[in-house]
Amino acid sequence: MMINGFTPEQLVKEVEREIEYREWVYSAHGSKRISHQNQRRIDMMKAIADHFNEMAEASGVQGDMLDVS
Repeated sequence: MMINGFTPEQLVKEVEREIEYREWVYSAHGSKRISHQNQRRIDMMKAIADHFNEMAEASGVQGDMLDVS
C-alpha cells in the first residue's frame, strides 16, 4: 500500500525521526519540562505513528516498527 508515494513503513520511520527531533528541540529550547502544548504535539505524532503501524500490520508487515510507548 502506498500513500502519496510512501509505504506505511517509510511514514513510520519519518514520524519516529520527527518525534525524536521534537523532544530534543522542545527540551533544549525551553525549561527542563516540556510545555503542555508541546507535549500534546509530541503525543499527536505518537498517535500518527500508531496509526501507520496499524496500517503496516494490516498490509502484512509483522510487528511494530515503532514502539512509542
